[in-house]
Amino acid sequence: MPNSVAVKHGGYLYPTVQIDNQCWLKENMDLGVMIMGNIDMTNNGIIEKYCYDNKPENCRIYGGLYQWDELMQYITLEDAQGICPEGWHVSTYTEWEMLIATRSANELKEKGTSHWLTGNDANNSTGFTALPAGYRIYNGTSFEMIYEGNGFFNSLEYSQDPLLAWDNTMYYSSSWILSGTKWKTTGKSMRCVQD
Repeated sequence: MPNSVAVKHGGYLYPTVQIDNQCWLKENMDLGVMIMGNIDMTNNGIIEKYCYDNKPENCRIYGGLYQWDELMQYITLEDAQGICPEGWHVSTYTEWEMLIATRSANELKEKGTSHWLTGNDANNSTGFTALPAGYRIYNGTSFEMIYEGNGFFNSLEYSQDPLLAWDNTMYYSSSWILSGTKWKTTGKSMRCVQD
């Protein structure tokens, strides 16, 4: 799929980008109704999202932040569609590992300091255009790291603790992409990959 093709979902057109043999949405998912950051998301038939600092304009720029269960739509199978468009799925652990095996954070992050803090040496050569969306703390007490970093949940639970899931994190001052686990109740960004 060429980079110019966009996918309509929830009334919004998401541009796409082909990186090697994977086709990704080029923007963070921004679907659902905003709820306040001190409230946990629930399986209530309504897609919910957090906007950094409870400001809708941050969702328009950086996309929504989601708890793992919500973005997966309460299905624990890796590569589930979750809140992604038809024909797409929540990015998997393996897809992220393939991506970061040959790409640095600088090749994935948006170039410049329009959104990232000074010290960002990104070139965005892949067109992935990762933004520093920050995240919502797991217990809902605050939001942290906007302009400094991001975190993308993938669809794999941590096998040793069902309260944790895998994510990938980038920081403004580093070319490294960190893989680790976070509490599922953390509010993180997400990307979709074409089936």
